[in-house]
Amino acid sequence: MVNFYSTLDNGRLHVADANSRYGGSINSYNNFLTRFFSKIFGKMIEVGFQGKTRALNKKVT
Repeated sequence: MVNFYSTLDNGRLHVADANSRYGGSINSYNNFLTRFFSKIFGKMIEVGFQGKTRALNKKVT
């Protein structure tokens, strides 16, 4: 099992592994309305990081 660490900054979720190797950033939805509409239109997935559920953009850029 690999542990990942995350931090939220300016609407982006930054992810690193246990060895502090930066994995990248993912656009996240933090506002209730953007979460709601993104979920309806299938643009987001919910992922658990550090005991918190994050709403992330499905589109990989």
